[in-house]
Amino acid sequence: MNIYIKLLGGTFIIDDIKSQSSIDSVGLKKLKEKIANLEKIIAGFKARLKGKDFAKKAPKQIIAQQKETLAKKEAELQELKKHLASLK
Repeated sequence: MNIYIKLLGGTFIIDDIKSQSSIDSVGLKKLKEKIANLEKIIAGFKARLKGKDFAKKAPKQIIAQQKETLAKKEAELQELKKHLASLK
């Protein structure tokens, strides 16, 4: 009997239940690390955009790009969190 597990990076076929738990824990760990990293990146973007100096000195185009990138990162974070919830 084959067991199929869908993780970030692909689908894995598992023949042994013991192997499944070790692959699951590795995949979950990587996913949690990616989520934590994205949360730090998002916090950095938010801090930069809230900074008075940045808002005064940066060209409007740069501010718009930063806001767009922030929105993309937040959407990516939400997708990763949904994926994590589906694995639990």
